[in-house]
Amino acid sequence: MAKLFGTDGIRGIAGEWLSSQMALDFGLAVGTQIKKKWGRATVAIGRDTRVSSSMLEAAVAAGLCNAGVDVNLLGVVPTPAVSFAVLKGKLKGGVMISASHNSFEYNGLKVFKFGGEKYDDDEELELEALMQSKQYEYAGSKDIGCIYDDHTTRVEYIDFIKKRLGNLFKTLSKKPKIAIDCANGSASATARFIFCALNAEVNILNQAPDGFNINAGCGSTKIEALKHFVVDNSYDLGLAFDGDADRCLVVDKKGCVLSGDHILLAIAKMLKKEQKLKSNTLVVTSMSNLGFIEEATKLGFNVVTTDVGDRYIFKKMVEIGACLGGEDSGHLISLNDARTGDGQLTACLFLEAIDKLGLSFDDLYPQFEEYPQVFKSVCVKDKQAVLQDAIVQECIFKIKETLGDAGRVLVRASGTEPLIRILVEGKDEKLLNESSNCIAELIEERFGIN
Repeated sequence: MAKLFGTDGIRGIAGEWLSSQMALDFGLAVGTQIKKKWGRATVAIGRDTRVSSSMLEAAVAAGLCNAGVDVNLLGVVPTPAVSFAVLKGKLKGGVMISASHNSFEYNGLKVFKFGGEKYDDDEELELEALMQSKQYEYAGSKDIGCIYDDHTTRVEYIDFIKKRLGNLFKTLSKKPKIAIDCANGSASATARFIFCALNAEVNILNQAPDGFNINAGCGSTKIEALKHFVVDNSYDLGLAFDGDADRCLVVDKKGCVLSGDHILLAIAKMLKKEQKLKSNTLVVTSMSNLGFIEEATKLGFNVVTTDVGDRYIFKKMVEIGACLGGEDSGHLISLNDARTGDGQLTACLFLEAIDKLGLSFDDLYPQFEEYPQVFKSVCVKDKQAVLQDAIVQECIFKIKETLGDAGRVLVRASGTEPLIRILVEGKDEKLLNESSNCIAELIEERFGIN
C-alpha cells in the first residue's frame, strides 16, 4: 500500500483511491487504537458538503463501531468544530471527512486525538502501519459501538465563535457592509448564524451546496468572484472560507486580497496591545512572505518558522510557548481559543482587530511591502525521487546563491497530489521567473509525466 498520509491527513479521489473500503479500514484502525488506550469510548465524526462525504462517513463509523467505539455524528460542520467537540467534552477522538480546498471529486480523512489536536507524524505512521497490517481488534457482539446523532455540538460551536462579535462596530455611525463567501462548503452550515451577531450589514454568499459545487469558482482559493462582488457592490470587506472552513482570506473594499500574513499581523498587533501575546512570538511556515517577516521583526515580534501545515505550527507553538501562528494560505491558530486552524474564528479575530485598533476599512492593505513571489507546479511520477535528486538540488543551490539574502527558493512535494510545488521569492521579478522556469523545466525533463 502506498503512503497514505500527506500534509493534512489522507486525501484522494473519492470512490477510486479513497474508497469506502479504505474508510472502513481507517475507522477500524482509529477505533483499535482508541479502544486499546481508553477502553469503551466515543469519537465524533464531522463532514463537509461533498457528494462522497456521507458515504465515507458511513464507512468510517462502521469501522469505529466494529472496533467497539461509539460514534457521535456531527453532520456538516467545519473541521475546527470536530476539534472543538473533542476539546470541550468527554470524547477521545474525532474524524473530519473533507478535502478542504480541493474540488468535489476529492475527499479526505483527518483525525484528532484526545485534547482536540491533530495527530502528529509519528501517530500517523502508527495508524498507517496498522491499516497496512490490518491487525485490527474487533469487538464481540455485545461490545459493538453505537451511532448517535449529535444535534448540540454545532450549536455550541456557533455560540462559541459568535461571542467574539457581540460588541464590535457599535461605535460606528454607519454599519459596515461585509460579504461572506462560504465556498458552498462547511461554512454554509454555520456562517449565517455566527455573523448575524455582528453589528453590520452582512451578505452570505455561496451557501447552497449541492454536493458538487464546493470550492467551484468561489471560496478562499477562487477569490476573484468575491473581489468583484465587494467592489461592484460597494462593500467594506469580504471574508472567504475554504471547503471545510479552517482557513480564511480577506478582500478589502478596493478589491485587494489580504493573505494570511496580513491577517496574522493585524491580530498580533491587537494581542500585543492587550498583553495577550505570549513571548511576543509568532509561528509561521516557510511559505510566509519575506516582507511579512521583515515587518513583524521591525515591530518587535519574534518570528519562528516551521514546516508547511497547521499541525506543524501547532507543535512548534506548544514547544516554545507561543499562542499565535499561521500560514499565508489563511490557516491561523489562536491557542488562546482553539487547538487547530479555524477560518471563522480567524475572521472574528480579524474583525475584532479592526475595531479595537481603530483601523479604517479604507486603509486595511497593505500592512507591509510584499516581496514578489512566483509559484509553479510540476506533475511528476515520483515526488521523493525529485527531492533526493542531486542534479535538481544542485540547480536549486545555485539559484539560492544567486538570490542571496534578498530572496529564497522553496521546492516541496504536494501533500495531496502528484505535484512538486516551486516557490521563488525576491525583489527582481525577471530573475524570479527565470529561476522558477529553470527549476520547473529541469524537473519536468527528468521526472515529468509524459
